[in-house]
Amino acid sequence: MPLPYQQPLPPKNTPTLGPVTPLTIGGGGLGLVWGKTTREEAVLTLQRAVHHHGINLLDMAPMYGRNREAEHTVGRAFQGNLPPGVQVLTKVYCGNRSAKDIPTKVRASLEKSLNAMRLTKVSILICHSNLVPDDWVAPTATQDRHGTRWSAYVHGFIPVCQALVKEGKIDSWGITGVGQPATIIRALHHDPRPAVVEVISNGGDYVGELKLFRGDARCREIIQVAQAHQVTVLGIRAVGAGSLCDVIDRVLAPDHPVLVQWQQAQRFRGIAKENGMSAACLAHRYAVGMEGVHSVVLGVKNRQELDECCAAAREGALGVQLQRDIEAALRTAGTGTTVVQRKLLGPLAKL
Repeated sequence: MPLPYQQPLPPKNTPTLGPVTPLTIGGGGLGLVWGKTTREEAVLTLQRAVHHHGINLLDMAPMYGRNREAEHTVGRAFQGNLPPGVQVLTKVYCGNRSAKDIPTKVRASLEKSLNAMRLTKVSILICHSNLVPDDWVAPTATQDRHGTRWSAYVHGFIPVCQALVKEGKIDSWGITGVGQPATIIRALHHDPRPAVVEVISNGGDYVGELKLFRGDARCREIIQVAQAHQVTVLGIRAVGAGSLCDVIDRVLAPDHPVLVQWQQAQRFRGIAKENGMSAACLAHRYAVGMEGVHSVVLGVKNRQELDECCAAAREGALGVQLQRDIEAALRTAGTGTTVVQRKLLGPLAKL
């Protein structure tokens, strides 16, 4: 049964990507990562996001699902013919490679992504691994492979992206703003700087299992620096990977950071109930209204979740007092390091 007509989500100007809708459709849910869904439902969800709700930015990555599942969903949904005005972002996990080795990795990964999505180019290519200083000491040997050193980023990732722009394979490049905050901020000051940065955007600055460093994540500061340098900000983890939802849609270990933060967010869910909306709706309305965030990336896995998020965006930003109540509730709950993170961080862990 066709949905009743709704005005498409209105795009707003961004510093580097042109007009972008306040919501971006992400690949986590479509890649069958966030709870149960099907390939058919993922395709229908993506098509509805673009054709019905007017979402014009797709945020994909090779790591979203097994064997590039999310990227293949783009290929299945549009058969290589993106609707006019729709932009696609994908990523490459550079890890702890040298500046010399990164170009080979980037080119090979991008070609596989383009083949999966049945495209000849993407708008943005993002470094999906955490940027860290050259002298960074990983908490464990396993974690060492996840950090892209500053010199490898500057002398490896940036040059290959500049070459890919000239070759017409990408329009611009960006970074993931999760990891060592000082290095992310350094990248935003550095010339040439990224066109896009993806930053945690929720009322409690909940990073969840991605927080593998000591100290504050400095999410708000990263957004402010990006604003100052005309870098487009895409807000990620609006619902904290489930910690800011009414229920968590997958099985997690008792000490998993997302489950711990979900337990801490009981007052947040109470605020949502008092205001007649779901916790996910409240979280998305908060994120859409954050100063400096140009578009919020959705992790939806089905059409029902998509429609709820789009309805929340159409309701608009929350009032100032409600925003403050949310921040107070989540900050009071705290974001302490969990057992899982302490195991990974070892001596770096700080409660």
